[in-house]
Amino acid sequence: MAHCLLSVNEFIQDSFVPMIAVLGSSEAERVCRKNSLNLAELLRPFCRLTSEGHIRDPNNQLQTVKNLRICINNIETSTGQGSAHNRLLSEVVLSCQPQEGAAATVIRTAEYHLNLGGTTPWFEAYREAFLQTMPPSDHEFLHHYLACLLVVSSSEAVPVEQFLKLSQEQHRIQHSGEYSCPKWFIPNTLKYYVLLHDLSEGDEQRCSSDAPQLVSRKGLSRSLFTATKKWFGGGKVPEKGVIEPKSTLGLQYPPEAPELQIRKMADLCFLVQHYELAYSCYHTAKKDFLSDQAMLYAAGALEMAAVSSFLQGGAQRPYPAHYMDTAIQTYRDVCKNMVLAERCALLSAEILKSQGKYSEAATLLIKMTSEDSDLRSALLLEQAAHCFINMRNPMVRKFAFHMILAGHRFSKAGQRKHALRCYSQAMQVYQDRGWSLAEDHINFTIGRQSFTLGQPDSALLAFRQILINDSRQTATQQAAFLREYLYVVKSLLGGTDSRLPELPLPYIHSAATRVYFGHERRLAEGEKQAATHVSLDQEYDQELSLLWCRLEEQLVASANQGVLPNTFQPTQCCLNHQTDNLHHPLAVVQEPIIVEVTLRNPLKVALLLSDLSLLWRFTADAPSGEEVTVASDDAAAGQQRDEPVTTETIREFYLGPEETKTARLKLLPHRTGQLNIVAVVYNLTSSHFGEPSSDPEGQQTSESMMVRGRQDLKIQGPRLNLTKEDKMLVRHGPDRRLEPIITPPMPLMEVFFLQFPTALLCGEIKKAYVEFCNVSAVALCGLRVASTHPDFFTFGSQDAATPPSPASSENCSAYVTVPAPPQPGAPAPETLVSAPDFSQASGVMEIPIRGGTLQPGESVQLPLWLRGPDQEGVHEINFLFYYESPEKNLRSR
Repeated sequence: MAHCLLSVNEFIQDSFVPMIAVLGSSEAERVCRKNSLNLAELLRPFCRLTSEGHIRDPNNQLQTVKNLRICINNIETSTGQGSAHNRLLSEVVLSCQPQEGAAATVIRTAEYHLNLGGTTPWFEAYREAFLQTMPPSDHEFLHHYLACLLVVSSSEAVPVEQFLKLSQEQHRIQHSGEYSCPKWFIPNTLKYYVLLHDLSEGDEQRCSSDAPQLVSRKGLSRSLFTATKKWFGGGKVPEKGVIEPKSTLGLQYPPEAPELQIRKMADLCFLVQHYELAYSCYHTAKKDFLSDQAMLYAAGALEMAAVSSFLQGGAQRPYPAHYMDTAIQTYRDVCKNMVLAERCALLSAEILKSQGKYSEAATLLIKMTSEDSDLRSALLLEQAAHCFINMRNPMVRKFAFHMILAGHRFSKAGQRKHALRCYSQAMQVYQDRGWSLAEDHINFTIGRQSFTLGQPDSALLAFRQILINDSRQTATQQAAFLREYLYVVKSLLGGTDSRLPELPLPYIHSAATRVYFGHERRLAEGEKQAATHVSLDQEYDQELSLLWCRLEEQLVASANQGVLPNTFQPTQCCLNHQTDNLHHPLAVVQEPIIVEVTLRNPLKVALLLSDLSLLWRFTADAPSGEEVTVASDDAAAGQQRDEPVTTETIREFYLGPEETKTARLKLLPHRTGQLNIVAVVYNLTSSHFGEPSSDPEGQQTSESMMVRGRQDLKIQGPRLNLTKEDKMLVRHGPDRRLEPIITPPMPLMEVFFLQFPTALLCGEIKKAYVEFCNVSAVALCGLRVASTHPDFFTFGSQDAATPPSPASSENCSAYVTVPAPPQPGAPAPETLVSAPDFSQASGVMEIPIRGGTLQPGESVQLPLWLRGPDQEGVHEINFLFYYESPEKNLRSR
């Protein structure tokens, strides 16, 4: 059980206190109502004894009474049981909630780290209300009134006459037989006369004159302790009474029966803290009741005998827990009285807990759960869970399991806040332990309870957790989870919130995101064969990437007088998790950026994404030097002409059950600046519009639950391992593949091969053609080529057309054209070139273009002479073409 504010002795003493009734005149009630109080409420602040009291027992031994409290109530002739009583207990629990910021108890084990509430004040409030509102019973006298306070106002004309009327009224209530409640301890109930005087009204001297008249009345006891002398004094024990011939369950004793007198004596001793004598009397009565098979009376005597034995200070007698077990079983199974059984269990569990017997206490509390009261079962299951966690070796899993059971019963009892708290505490045990079905159930319940309680953010988090776990649920259950999540999201947004929620589905494998910069090249055009280029359809090859990098270094050095610039960065048109992404990539105005995102549907139900696009943030280069930042507007993406970036939208993207698929999303920049691609935005539904849905409620529900949201593209960079701190700590470098810098327009060239041979004999020379097309709006110049096999090819001139020569073919030699002014009617001059002349002084060759510049939209064809290698086999020749803009401030390609 959770720790209580009161000790076990204080709890028991405050649960069984002398009961005093209050009966006042109408005028006295009027005076009290001036302060919005009734008579009982006026007197309650004075119900605790602040000093020690003393009584003498039947052996004339002085007994000390400490911290005595009495209970003063107005006389009520109705029991207040039934639905009204249950409603009162429910309201007591509902009104007592955990305080925010209250200190938590930290439980640490080898596997768990739990933060739990240290106390359960709602349980203590329930327990107090339950014990104070218990109806009085005929088999015991603990809740019978010992005395009655008669209260009259000093403003009455004749106060003594009013006291007489009140005394007669009390006698009528007790002895007329009209009322079953309240019950009285003795036939001649002690009466105490209180004259209530209001200083703001009335005569003070008259009040003083009335007081002696009241004191002089015969038969008035001056205090409760003096009144007990007549009870504890001697006297003959009445003879054994005759038991009414009733069944065992309905057995009753007459009021004067000696068994009841012994029980009454025991209760009186217990109320005034004479626990030793009380135990002796209870034990004697218990034997008589069992002998008569009066099981209700016997259970009551067993219960109080066990409590009296425990409260005897310094006694050697151990606590008789078996008395309590027998009493509970008798109350519950024989007498069918769950109220008394519950009281007995509450007392015994608290005693067992104080002795460190948490396992026995938990077992007792669990046995008291039943279907007749969800609230009682919930509270007792929660206390049993705390017993398990407070054991010397905490039983964490049993704690969590019983908290789940308690949460379920709290929910059935309408205590949603307490249900949510129980499930949330249990979740600390089940989370990330591989118990996916248990996690799903808890998260689903937390989500529903949170949403009902007006906590949509917590509900959203719980439902999201269900969907991001690798669920083992059936397709039907997964569809229900998804529907609940979409409903909560839609309710949270309310149709007016412009924020895009972070959606959990489908999974985005951010590390697998690839980015391609530039137009997708044409593969072929008639008889033309396009030069291959890096594309998203190719798998990344590390060795091939290094080869292209070496060729690019040769070309850049050749264009810079043989020196490779310090700022050189190799061109990367396609970025992935294997490329170097530490630097901002370069993209070109009016050239598309294609982002390939890998999406996975983990569910057994289909998902439909509609209006799928990218979200971005763009910082433009302003003429004044100030940066202007613009974010993509999802509602009007690509619709405004002055937007710096045009966003392409995929209207429908279908993901089947447990399918992994890639989506290619395009952006087209129109201005220079810094672009950050931040997220993917889309509408999410549970299935395709035209296909059968796993949702038993049909497609219409899925469509109505469509929600627009986003998923951020967060890519973690490579782990750093350069410094000592990097090696000791887990640090990651940046990954900037989604942060391109947009540059001004640049030239763009496409290359095609014509009549390119697929096979050559060793040393054989053949002629092909290469077509260079400037497909951009900017002129290009400085055309060069580098190759892995520079000895196997050479270019002819653009100005000469060299027809094949039979002699050249026969001698395996070639003709190379030499630029010369054409003569009218004369054939072009030819010079025979032998094989060694194919050798290049450098691996880089300048390509002869008329004027050295290729204008926008212009194309040119050049002859390309190929010589078969001297060694047979399959040979792969790689060409890397280089060109640059006439404007020197622009980079090359």
